Amino acid sequence: KKVVGIDFSKKMVKISKKRVGSRSKIELIQTDVSCLPFENCFFDCAIIGFGIRNVENLEKTVFEIQRVLKKGSKFVVLEFISGKSPMKSIFNIFILFFAFLFSKNFKAYKYLIGSKTGFLSPKKLERKFKCANLVLKKQKKLCLNNILIQVYEKQ
Repeated sequence: KKVVGIDFSKKMVKISKKRVGSRSKIELIQTDVSCLPFENCFFDCAIIGFGIRNVENLEKTVFEIQRVLKKGSKFVVLEFISGKSPMKSIFNIFILFFAFLFSKNFKAYKYLIGSKTGFLSPKKLERKFKCANLVLKKQKKLCLNNILIQVYEKQ
């Protein structure tokens, strides 16, 4: 068994390879999540963290992830929750404040705030996955309802 990490960005894969080092059970590749270079029913599970809102074609990506998962496998989504509320505004200010203090790339965090603003609600996201035969089994909201963890299962 091994772990496969993917990213669309060559630069991010290069950074990740540096961090992982020579751990033989971790393979990192640069590829598009909507066109994965793996056989059908290849993976026991899949996880996407803070990235599903950034894919170019959500429907294609969802069906591609479903394709490479084995039946009964889990797909975990970690993502920001869209919408407007006082708590979301406070959370956004918190993110930008700490990005300004500690990050070398403040622009990336400004982009992050904008990208999460127009993304799907948890219910709409669930409907997209259900169309691909991925059924929501568990859901949890974190950080004052700003972050969502959803666990789906391939039927």
